[in-house]
Amino acid sequence: MFQTISQNPTQKLHSNLTKIPLPPYQTTAHSIKRTKTMSFLKWNSNKSDSIKETYFISHGTPMMSIDKSVPARSFLQSWKDDVFSNIPSSILFISAHWDTHIPTVNSVTHSHLVYDFYGFPAPLYQLKYPAPGAPDLAKKVQELLASSGFKCALDKKRGLDHGSWVPLMLMYP
Repeated sequence: MFQTISQNPTQKLHSNLTKIPLPPYQTTAHSIKRTKTMSFLKWNSNKSDSIKETYFISHGTPMMSIDKSVPARSFLQSWKDDVFSNIPSSILFISAHWDTHIPTVNSVTHSHLVYDFYGFPAPLYQLKYPAPGAPDLAKKVQELLASSGFKCALDKKRGLDHGSWVPLMLMYP
């Protein structure tokens, strides 16, 4: 069902997993360079799938959304020019700021922002980022998790917490 992609395409991890090469990014606030092989999961289906790169991005401080002196701000703002110039049709974010008893997928049509921090300057609480939701994709993610043995819920109310909207508004304004 899932296929792990890494260096050796014939190496079997178990009946449904194999490996092929992909170059990851080593990132700092001012430099990006490809380094070594990484692994990620690719869904095997009868449809023509394309391999998508996977990025692990720290959201940093909420202040970087308004403070131009935070180095990570310029890094995220240069994302489209230096790392990934294509604007993706969807982005799957996994946030540590959303606590649930079971994995839960946000399935809203339009996201509002959750200001899940306290004591910051007032301008932070005025920011808006009208990101569209992807309820059909959310349902597919839920189904994939369920078919892999995970209980998974859909949430049609929650907005984007700062772990998602802070980097997104800088990467894809």
